[in-house]
Amino acid sequence: MRIVIFIILLLTLVACFPNNPVKMSMTANPLPNTPEVVAAGKNLFEQHCQLCHGSEGRGDGVAASSLASKPANLRQLKNKPEGLIAMRIKAGTSVMPAWKNILKEDEIWQLTRYIKTISQQEAQAGSNH
Repeated sequence: MRIVIFIILLLTLVACFPNNPVKMSMTANPLPNTPEVVAAGKNLFEQHCQLCHGSEGRGDGVAASSLASKPANLRQLKNKPEGLIAMRIKAGTSVMPAWKNILKEDEIWQLTRYIKTISQQEAQAGSNH
């Protein structure tokens, strides 16, 4: 019984941390969906992500072939919540480094908005064929 109480308390504490990745993954993008936010995200993408993910976000950047695992095709994230995308950018993945110490919180959300925009464009283009 003590173990159960301890686990519940631990999970409650973890959920309260402001930078909790699980909480962030369920968070809506706080930035508006405007051309300015998307353009800022595109600029960040070109500066920080294009090398691995490629100019169109397909995972085919010039550095991709030198990596152990191919970078994600960001155009296939239409059904992923923006909070999950932001959390992965912030915390990193098993193959992508964390960007939390490089990008500011707003920049992570701008980048997320751009990635979501290109994935939705991809989905719309696919449905028009």
